[in-house]
Amino acid sequence: MAKRAARDPDGLIRVHHLITGLGAGGAETSLYRLLKRLDRGRFACRVTSLTPDGQLAPRIRSLRVPVDDLGLTRSTPSLSALLFFRSHLRSWKADILQTWMYHADLLGLLAGCCNGARRVVWNLRCSSMELEHYSPMTRRVRSACALLSRFPAAVVSNSRAAVDYHRALGYRARRFEVIPNGVDSAEFRPDAEARCALRAEWGAEEGDPVFGLVARWDHMKGHDVFFRAARRVLERMPRALFVLCGEGADRDNARLARLSIEAGVRDRCRLLGRRVDVNRVTAALDVACLSSHGESFPNVVVEAMACGVPCAVTDVGDAALMVGDTGRVVPVRDPAALAEAMVALASLEGAERERLGRAARERAKAEYSLEAMAARYMALYEDLAGRSADGTGGPGAPGGAGASGENDGGRA
Repeated sequence: MAKRAARDPDGLIRVHHLITGLGAGGAETSLYRLLKRLDRGRFACRVTSLTPDGQLAPRIRSLRVPVDDLGLTRSTPSLSALLFFRSHLRSWKADILQTWMYHADLLGLLAGCCNGARRVVWNLRCSSMELEHYSPMTRRVRSACALLSRFPAAVVSNSRAAVDYHRALGYRARRFEVIPNGVDSAEFRPDAEARCALRAEWGAEEGDPVFGLVARWDHMKGHDVFFRAARRVLERMPRALFVLCGEGADRDNARLARLSIEAGVRDRCRLLGRRVDVNRVTAALDVACLSSHGESFPNVVVEAMACGVPCAVTDVGDAALMVGDTGRVVPVRDPAALAEAMVALASLEGAERERLGRAARERAKAEYSLEAMAARYMALYEDLAGRSADGTGGPGAPGGAGASGENDGGRA
């Protein structure tokens, strides 16, 4: 590892995180979890959101990490915001600018390459996107990122699938780093008390199979596929309950309600909306489901695994790699196959399902710990800051990180 030079009196490496928003999505949650685990004796951090405060902003501030925002909307670019953020970087003397998601990647590169940060690191969080469901601005931003992808010092991805997907889009990063998301296995764990209390709240009787979909309301989450699978499950398991949890997954969502009615499962659905106790909700399930067709590293899968809950997942992103032999993997947009997997897992004898759940938890702890995730980010930041401190200049400078060509470090 390159020698770390003194950048300020306390010798800390200053990492400025720029993210599109601070809602409760996967990227935002991963940022929060990373900030909890970074060594404060080696790193100082602050966070800037493009859009106004989301629900994770207070939680990040509780870690004594400064948080501010640029007051933008997702569809409105702003030269003044770019200039303000560049000045902000300079005043804080950031060593690393870590950006999260396309809009922040682009703005961060434009701000950071003008000496606002010694190294700019992008972060990719998806392995497929059907852009017809997103704004024209998102399409333009992603295209611009592909064209400029050789300039960041490194591009971090949370899955191998995301690297492959973005290479196909034209990304030509000098250095790809695959760092899977981590799960807090102390927070997400088997919880008999939560299982008993919540199942009673939902009206689940002894022996009723409970299936869960933890996902915000978004086209790529495949709620329509889940409901069509639920209809097939209900035909074979009339006492099945289907629990949906996430932003927009509530009874105020008319389109979601219509899907449940059309599938004939509305009376067997529990629409919980956004919850702050997702760990307890997950621990109360018999089978956790993923019906998405646009993921990279779905946190909800590894969280369910850590809770000892078997998973039925679509083959999207790195979901199959995550689950391994502890669950079932089915093709995307195939409700019949998803239903078959759900029924198969729910039909296991109690001892066998418990064995599978224990294996899932052990796999989550061994392969996807928060400690491992944080260690890899810290190693990357120290490497890049050390190279920068050796006088190699900013992103794109000769001799900088990965300047000799694309370097996956054997990890992508």
